[in-house]
Amino acid sequence: MILHSSRLSLQEFQATDARFLLELVTDPDWIRFIGDTQVNDEPTAIQYIESRLRGMYRRLGFGLWRVFLPDGTPIGMCGLVKRDSLTDVDLGFAFHPRFRGHGYALEAAQRCVAHAEALGLRRLAAITSPENDRSQALLRKLGMTKDRQTRLPGEERETALWSMPLEGSPPVHTTQSLVDQFFAAFDNREGPPRLDSLYPLFAAQGRLVKPGVVPEVLDLPAFITPRKKLLDTDLRDFFERETSFEETRFGRIAHRWSRYEKAGVLRGSPFSQTGTKSFQFVQTPGGWRILSVCWDDDPPS
Repeated sequence: MILHSSRLSLQEFQATDARFLLELVTDPDWIRFIGDTQVNDEPTAIQYIESRLRGMYRRLGFGLWRVFLPDGTPIGMCGLVKRDSLTDVDLGFAFHPRFRGHGYALEAAQRCVAHAEALGLRRLAAITSPENDRSQALLRKLGMTKDRQTRLPGEERETALWSMPLEGSPPVHTTQSLVDQFFAAFDNREGPPRLDSLYPLFAAQGRLVKPGVVPEVLDLPAFITPRKKLLDTDLRDFFERETSFEETRFGRIAHRWSRYEKAGVLRGSPFSQTGTKSFQFVQTPGGWRILSVCWDDDPPS
């Protein structure tokens, strides 16, 4: 999972969402206000998901996410987009006609604005068709103001450009603060774990690696989803913390050997374990970010 709100969840699109995406982008309102994506069957929908949507996830760590209800019903898309033609990241959204008029678009958009602030963005943009009154009303509710109408490169028609300042300031992480927040995200002793807080800690395309005969190399969603389920159900009173470390740096890269201990109650049985994590860091304009984490528990003594 990427984001949650009171009634909704937002998750990366997968190839299995092709049928829903096809319904969304062939809706007459999509074609009228957004344009023809040339997606006209499930194979072209899969290609769109892999190249356009998942391509942005891989490059930037964010993008347009599938919005769905608690029962798993997909209802639309909403998220953050970085276009070559705009300086700022912009907010994008589109919802299936059956799910308009329930406040879902506003709720999802508000959650994405909060995520943009958590990422340290100072300004957020949006673009709409000048004739799209429904979308422009939503942007006003978010606090955006219309800057101007313009014609973006490669576009035949004019676009209304909107923007708003954000309250967040770019987080300036140290390697120590990254490690502290990484370990704290799993703690469920006094409330639910905060696994979604891992996203801003990682550089784009960050990976987590579990050694084995065939090592598991996971992106953040693939790492978080099963662990969130475990921490929400079978694993209680869990904590993990660093006990000692050795760190070396060279210019804008760093490496940290981190000894850890963890404990909890798994399916009613208390346990404790020690091990070692290998953190790789890279320095960015917003401070240090985690590039990769590799870990292994100590063998039983």
